[in-house]
Amino acid sequence: EQAFAARDSILGGVLQPAALDLVNAGAARMLGLDSCCLLVRAQGSPAAIARYRSELPEAEMFEGAPEEALWRKVEEFTPVFLEGHRSACVVRLSATIAGLAGFLAAQAPVVVRAGSGVCYAYFTDTADAAAWLKDVAVRGGKAVVEFSPQDRNASLDLWPSPGNDLEVMKRVKQLFDPRGLLNRGRMYGRF
Repeated sequence: EQAFAARDSILGGVLQPAALDLVNAGAARMLGLDSCCLLVRAQGSPAAIARYRSELPEAEMFEGAPEEALWRKVEEFTPVFLEGHRSACVVRLSATIAGLAGFLAAQAPVVVRAGSGVCYAYFTDTADAAAWLKDVAVRGGKAVVEFSPQDRNASLDLWPSPGNDLEVMKRVKQLFDPRGLLNRGRMYGRF
């Protein structure tokens, strides 16, 4: 709750961070952090950095090499996770910014792009991912499986609730490929 309150304060204030990510406890451990936290990437002039320090007085600051190492880990989270878990499944979820809090409580590591409403959940077991996908659909989120083992794709609904955009995508594809020759089944088996 504190992390979301801090995120809301930043989004409603004058600070313009280069990145604003929220990680749950599972993802935090993988990043070498203690618990669920909000990561704010501050860049700019010394005056801008001083403003971050005054606006976020309770924040733990990383500078220099530790800062670069942390953000490198955040940026490379997906490939490192997939490399360490060959049967892993990565799900991308889109929700309203206000609605993200409910999805952060997953048992799997979760990295939230806290300013955009996009989050990534990392599952070591595709059955857990499938269960989470069903829960996401019930709660109004939109999710898609971005990575999963090829041999398990047939057992997963990779795009459980595509929404209204699917019809627009089909019409655009029809314009460019009226005979349906190119990339059949590429859109998660929908067309």
